[in-house]
Amino acid sequence: MSNSVFTTVRIAGFKAVWIEDHLIRLQKGAEKLGIVFDENLWLNAVISELANNTLNNARMRMILDGTVIPKISFEPFSDPEKKMHVRLRDVEPQGDLKRWPFVKHTEKTDEEVILIDRNTGSVLEGSYNNVFVRTDDGFFTPPGDGKIVSGICRKHFIRYLKLKGIVVREEYFDAGFLKKGDIFLTNALRGVIRGGFDV
Repeated sequence: MSNSVFTTVRIAGFKAVWIEDHLIRLQKGAEKLGIVFDENLWLNAVISELANNTLNNARMRMILDGTVIPKISFEPFSDPEKKMHVRLRDVEPQGDLKRWPFVKHTEKTDEEVILIDRNTGSVLEGSYNNVFVRTDDGFFTPPGDGKIVSGICRKHFIRYLKLKGIVVREEYFDAGFLKKGDIFLTNALRGVIRGGFDV
């Protein structure tokens, strides 16, 4: 398959959650890959597919590749366990754009692999989640500086925390720091999930 950019949207009560953010993600990804993004074409496709969708709770996968034709599909979705087992894996940073096909680091639905920059020892992100650690000093998360996919739910979670007056520090930390507080994982499909080494 040619280079592609994709995003997965949560459908809840037949409505697409944060759809504007997902379309912006597609557009930015298309620009980086040199793929044409036709905004009107995508808007019409999304409206049409949502009108025909019969699933109350679903995941909607949107793929844009070199054909420029919107590819939209729906699958039933139910919330997984609200706490996930985490393990660590050293990797070379992939950056803020993961190219298709996406390499999975786990096939278990109740497990997430937290990726560690093998060059610096810094926590990057999960294989499909952003990572937060809550300590007495607030919430910590790696910065969205181009080394991670700065997720849609991550953005909204940071905004929510700040509105609540909770300190959020976007800075790098090592794997040992994960055991000094409570781990939270975020993505646009599953929302905010607790994580731990001994789940």
